[in-house]
Amino acid sequence: MEPPLEETRGADRETGPAPLVPSRRAWILAGSVAAGVFLVFELVSGFVAVPLREFSSVLAHFFLEIIGFPVTRQGTILSTPRATFDVVPACSGSTTLQVLLFVAIVWCGIHPRLTPGRRVAAVLLALPLAILANALRVSALVAAGHFLGRETGDFFHGLTGLAAFALAMVGCFFITKKLVTTSSGPAVADRSLSWILGGLLAFLSLPFFTWCLENWGSSSLDHYGFVFVAAAAAVAAVRWRRTPADRSREGLGTIGLCLSLFALAGATLVDINIMKGLALIGVFLSLALAIKGVRFALSMVPVGGLAYLGFPSVSYQLGVLTSWKFTTLPAFLGMKVVVGLLLGGLMAAALIRGPVEPPAAIARRFLPVHLLMAAVMAAFQFYYFGVSGSGLQESRLEMSYLQGPWIGRDNPPPRSEAEYFGNDRIWSRRFARSGENVDVLVTSTGGDRHRAHPPDYCVSGIGWKTVSSEVTERRLGDGTTVPLTLLRLRNGDRGMVFCYWFTNGAESHAAFSGMLLHDTWRRLGGRRADWFVFRVMTESGEAALEEFLSGFHARLTPRGPGTAGR
Repeated sequence: MEPPLEETRGADRETGPAPLVPSRRAWILAGSVAAGVFLVFELVSGFVAVPLREFSSVLAHFFLEIIGFPVTRQGTILSTPRATFDVVPACSGSTTLQVLLFVAIVWCGIHPRLTPGRRVAAVLLALPLAILANALRVSALVAAGHFLGRETGDFFHGLTGLAAFALAMVGCFFITKKLVTTSSGPAVADRSLSWILGGLLAFLSLPFFTWCLENWGSSSLDHYGFVFVAAAAAVAAVRWRRTPADRSREGLGTIGLCLSLFALAGATLVDINIMKGLALIGVFLSLALAIKGVRFALSMVPVGGLAYLGFPSVSYQLGVLTSWKFTTLPAFLGMKVVVGLLLGGLMAAALIRGPVEPPAAIARRFLPVHLLMAAVMAAFQFYYFGVSGSGLQESRLEMSYLQGPWIGRDNPPPRSEAEYFGNDRIWSRRFARSGENVDVLVTSTGGDRHRAHPPDYCVSGIGWKTVSSEVTERRLGDGTTVPLTLLRLRNGDRGMVFCYWFTNGAESHAAFSGMLLHDTWRRLGGRRADWFVFRVMTESGEAALEEFLSGFHARLTPRGPGTAGR
């Protein structure tokens, strides 16, 4: 028999020992002390960094010698036969120690099962944990520099710093678990940690939903997409509240959450928003499995599909699937409503078996793991968006109207493309020579990779079919050799030779995937590139294309403020 609602809300149907709810006073006191220590540490960090540098150097030297690594130390300088590493103040570990102290004071201060003496002990033990984690970080930097034969870049420095902090946090958590006292009092669920987890997940969702809001307002086909997302959120919230907890598959749900967060990190790196939405749906389903059980998670799969119908660009996908037999907003809304009703039927079928006896209560053991994973992902997202927006140097295209014997004139691009790229980021010219024509279309991303895509899609979308495709190299008129993708196309009785490549002025790539990989790596280091996509095409034959490319020259130069970009 199901217990009364009043008795189950506080305990969340759990019995046995459970953490008590920290009082508001505990939160205020712990937060105030942590903030005070953080500010004091900020004032004395310059003095603390000096001994920390020395201590980190000694420990790193000790760790590397233990594993037989060829390293010597002079003060804070660690040397190997191939590289030299100086433990500068930024690598002293003072920042890790400062942040870890703040988190440890708050965590131990609100923990309901720590005595005052054990709170102090747990906080003090955070000090050697931070120093030890930073020493391991320095060891990793020295080893990586030795294998590379040079000092590692800023990205690897930042990544190892994040890993050192995560390692120290895990150690702090396990120390706290060892110091807690037990209690046989009545169980009351600690909702504060769940709220923190919810806040972290909301932060992770912000970039995706910002994109949704922008496109719901500007896209004619996805204008009412928010209705489907709101309906899915409402159904999920109601069902979540009414479904009892079932943590028998919490471990499996935790694995799913880890994989979903990895997918979200990958989608963030390649900057594909629809993939971010799918990863967030995976996060929700994984938490549903971990907290509410298998049956509830299966019933939420159609709800995730309903939310997906509202994502921007889904109307475009439906148009491709139906070969664009429906092209108006009412037609797309009708299709989505029909699909939504089918998904609702699937959800109802998953719940048709009626009420189930609540499972035996199991404590939420993996909640700290969920918090740690979400916190690491939030830190990564904050770092990525914080540094990837800096370091942009836009370029200016210089392309003459005379390319050897070929004489060019402006060829206005389609209005839709001009609106999409911007008038100052698209160049379209037709070059002619004794009855032969070659078209050149160049577009610039301006640092926004969404303006770049494989040009194959464009030509296939207007009726051209690929006969053959190859990745090759060509020497241009300015003496440079560029890798490019060469396509031979047919459209009825017409034939066309088409080639394209991506370049930022310093490096070139034949494929979109190569550009995306290198641009992602550059962004992690805080540098954004203004990629240009060159498309050269002709129906005058392959010989005409080869002759044109052998004399073609264009140059990218840094673009100053106020330039037209042409």
